[in-house]
Amino acid sequence: MNRAERALPLPPTLIGLSARGGGPSVVFCPDVGGNVIYARQLVRALGAGPSSYGLRLAPEMIETLDALTLQSAARRFAADLMAADLPRPLHVVGFSFAGYMAAETAQQLSLLGQPPDRLWILDLTARRELSLRSLLSVLRSRFAANRGQVLHRQGFIRIDLAGHPEGYRRILTRLYTLFSRYRPGRWAGRATVVVARDGAGRKAAPDLGWGRYIAEVDCVAVPGDHLGMMHDAGHVTALAARFLDQFRKDAAATP
Repeated sequence: MNRAERALPLPPTLIGLSARGGGPSVVFCPDVGGNVIYARQLVRALGAGPSSYGLRLAPEMIETLDALTLQSAARRFAADLMAADLPRPLHVVGFSFAGYMAAETAQQLSLLGQPPDRLWILDLTARRELSLRSLLSVLRSRFAANRGQVLHRQGFIRIDLAGHPEGYRRILTRLYTLFSRYRPGRWAGRATVVVARDGAGRKAAPDLGWGRYIAEVDCVAVPGDHLGMMHDAGHVTALAARFLDQFRKDAAATP
């Protein structure tokens, strides 16, 4: 029985999203809600070849949420990924806000001597510069946040807290703050930056700015807008095809 077939116990931060295949391990990082719900359709579209996993906040991380930093969360994720000893090659993925967690988790894996084989950042700019327009947005959002209504910082996606349970509101608020303040460091690895072709009014470099921080960046465009690329069946199929094509290229390049 090979490693891909063994029923290894997973750490509390790691959950299986698919049956274990004989291909690469694909690990999706949590978004602002602390989950990987965004990956459901993509996991199905990837099929039976790769083994897909999701990272999540462990109970003790939620209990100490106010002390959590993006770096401390990524260190925990990296340590647990090493302990899980997932089959290689290892791909770390993040969509939208989760791209920041993916980037930092890749950094932390490298510091532990086990960098991922590839980082995937799905439709997320590396950082946002503060303009007069975004400064006004910050001031408006802080006023709204003081009333406990919305999360909205410096041009990031607006999240309405109304209707969510108190515990989930805490997670949303804390992770939103951490993600919106994050500034990536330099990383000597390989990344694929996926851009939604129909992104409304985007004025950014083709690599969404990640080439300033990551040594080797491939850029690909997929159909759909920011949300549609992960939810529209045809767009998700096109996105999965990009993953599968890269898996084949990486396998062919392996000695």
